[in-house]
Amino acid sequence: MKRGFSLLEVLVTLGILALLFAVILPNFSYVQDRKEKMKMEEMTTNLLRARRLALEGHTPIQVQFKGESYGLYKKSICLFSEDYGESLQLISEEAGIRFTSTGRPDNTARSLIFKGNRKTYRLIVAPVTGQVRWEVDNEERF
Repeated sequence: MKRGFSLLEVLVTLGILALLFAVILPNFSYVQDRKEKMKMEEMTTNLLRARRLALEGHTPIQVQFKGESYGLYKKSICLFSEDYGESLQLISEEAGIRFTSTGRPDNTARSLIFKGNRKTYRLIVAPVTGQVRWEVDNEERF
């Protein structure tokens, strides 16, 4: 009685595995891009949340972006804190955006740059209106 696998059986198995990896790996990069975009949407939503809190409470709200996380502050009390995510990194300088009681940013409105695995994202706060949006590779997202 013969034991083991023939060379043909091993080659067919390796060929099937190679084909599966060729199909699965491109989808993994899609998942990473999707996670990064969802994080950018989440940051945009939280900035709009800070703007709304400033309007409703008639008090300034500060959004502070630091190393690996950002937070919403009301009179130096942290209301909310969140990480950028495992694949996003703030590459612009640490920044704070302060929404006044009218919902407009004071002179700290700016553009923040985040680097993902394969793309660069820009989070933009309009200086006059306080509107928030993000862009990826010159493609606007609202």
